[in-house]
Amino acid sequence: MRRHQTGSGLHKTALAALFTVGNTLIRYPWRSVGPDMLGLFLLSAVGALIPALCLYPLFCRLLRRRLSGRRGRLCLAAALALPLGAYALFCVWRSCGDYLNFASGLILPDSGRLLLALGFLGCVVWLSRVSGQGLDAFSLVCFVCVLACVLALFCFGIPHFRPEYFGVRLPGSAAELAGSLPVLLWESFLPLAVLSGYFALAAPRRGERALAGGTAVGCGILLLCVLQTLLTFGASYAAELRYPYSFAVRILSVGQYFFRLEGFSYLLDYAACLLRAAVCLAAARRLLGRFFPRLARWLPPAAGTVIFGIFCLG
Repeated sequence: MRRHQTGSGLHKTALAALFTVGNTLIRYPWRSVGPDMLGLFLLSAVGALIPALCLYPLFCRLLRRRLSGRRGRLCLAAALALPLGAYALFCVWRSCGDYLNFASGLILPDSGRLLLALGFLGCVVWLSRVSGQGLDAFSLVCFVCVLACVLALFCFGIPHFRPEYFGVRLPGSAAELAGSLPVLLWESFLPLAVLSGYFALAAPRRGERALAGGTAVGCGILLLCVLQTLLTFGASYAAELRYPYSFAVRILSVGQYFFRLEGFSYLLDYAACLLRAAVCLAAARRLLGRFFPRLARWLPPAAGTVIFGIFCLG
């Protein structure tokens, strides 16, 4: 029994870590926070733990318990599930859109746009419908690969770092904090609320340890990426780039005429965006399944079709 709980905890921790990275790295608000990026990132990482510590117990109490025959609890659960499920679908659309725009702009700029969208959305829909054990296993394998890539790219980037770019400055006033921190929390706090709902419905009881630990590990991965970008370009120049981290690792190569290492960062973007989109879609499916089980099985293909249509029109 202990082995099963330990393995499940490791798998769930890996899932939470990759979900925390998600599409945040692609759409990170470099232009919004200015030179205080590192200090505000550390504050946002602390705020990212709030869903695991506060929202997860609430979701377990309202969404996991028996609803039939208890009208008051049913109404409360429905009032919570409706906005949470709607936001989960919004996160699916945004994660897919961010990755598809990123990949079609940097990886396949000339052709393959529709094929890329079809393949990626097909993987999202399929992954959202597999069993919890299958999603956990996929998460652990991807996490190991992603962690190895991030650490390797960081080590290869050290010769290009400029120490004078390093600096941690916290906001000097409440007005500065109010102007910048909400943007960072929007990219971390709200999506992690969806992850807390998914854990409440899919994870074993007492999953807050894996949820909080995975969130912290995911913030650590993001911290390495942010540090590599800032130490390579500085905050001012990074704010002018469309995808700062991707451009930071683009300058890395093995040997003068051998090969560039930026391709390894594409695994990070693909795995993290795919997992976040799939988990959000699985969360929406499970939330709908609490009230309409037969209708819930059609939600993933319907959502994938709508997103594909939006991407084609866009």
